[in-house]
Amino acid sequence: MPSTPLQQDDKSRLRRALMRQRRDLAPDEVVSASRCIQDHVFALPQWQRSETFLLYAPIHNEVDTWPLIEAAWKSERSVLLPRCRQCERGEMDLACVRTVDELQPGFQNIPEPKEHLCRPPGLFPIDVAFVPCVGVDRSGVRLGYGGGYYDRFLSRARRTGMLIVALAYAFQVVPALPSEPWDIPVDCIVTEAGSFWTPQH
Repeated sequence: MPSTPLQQDDKSRLRRALMRQRRDLAPDEVVSASRCIQDHVFALPQWQRSETFLLYAPIHNEVDTWPLIEAAWKSERSVLLPRCRQCERGEMDLACVRTVDELQPGFQNIPEPKEHLCRPPGLFPIDVAFVPCVGVDRSGVRLGYGGGYYDRFLSRARRTGMLIVALAYAFQVVPALPSEPWDIPVDCIVTEAGSFWTPQH
């Protein structure tokens, strides 16, 4: 159901509250929860049989994805990381990254691939996209940071059959989120409590 202005205001308040709660996590809480989430990801059949993953470099106490990136590298599978376009707000490119030496601080100091390595997202076949979130509901509606980068990317990539997995702490899973027509629900949510499929899958 499209959001009303009141719902949008609620959405902004919820985003701030969830970001504050994540910011307040102690380092050992981030490590412990992230390890559980990583183990649940490794147990997914889609992780075990896929060859190309879209991942992200974590910031501000996001779920730690570096062990996933390193595991994919170790098994000689492809890791794609995003780079936000400086000249086009809400658009991002991707690069197949093989080492941390190919990264540099980018938008909001997020580790991003060096610009000369990046290509438009449509040039890459992706089996599984692991996406960050501020919040997500059990129907798969994802609450991001509000920049629209993943919304635009996912709206184009969904028709390729790519699986979309949100990595979240359990407190980030909320009963319901207002959605917009352009919102692309995720197929699966993985938290420290386990993984579960949404009605989209």
